[in-house]
Amino acid sequence: MVANQFDHAKQQQQKWSLIMIDIDEFKQYNDYYGHVAGDQLLKVFVDIINKILPPNVLFARYGGEEFVLITQDDQAMSLAEELRQRIEHANLEHLGRDLKRVTASFGVVTYTNEETVEELLHKADENLYMAKRSGRNRVYAS
Repeated sequence: MVANQFDHAKQQQQKWSLIMIDIDEFKQYNDYYGHVAGDQLLKVFVDIINKILPPNVLFARYGGEEFVLITQDDQAMSLAEELRQRIEHANLEHLGRDLKRVTASFGVVTYTNEETVEELLHKADENLYMAKRSGRNRVYAS
């Protein structure tokens, strides 16, 4: 789906941004509460995000506790920050980590004509890990 959206945006010369999201310290959540509770957390997490997404945004699970959002406007950074705050303010308990609540980190990248979808995904992933290395519960874009 990401590749199809990318190809369409490229052909139409549309603005296109990708947001990669990862639940912070999800492994510790599973270790502390168990995998059934981890699956429940994923559902709650998705519900929080779905409630505020504009209709033109593609939202998909990328793997494990990682998700991607694709938006065709200039609002990727503000959308990512709004989602980050909503997740943080949901006050979902996470006693398996020092912070004691669930947070998420975000990597944002905006399409430019010379990039492939693989390069774009790689940049978003790098930005996501920069957010994590910078302390988690952050939005990072390059």
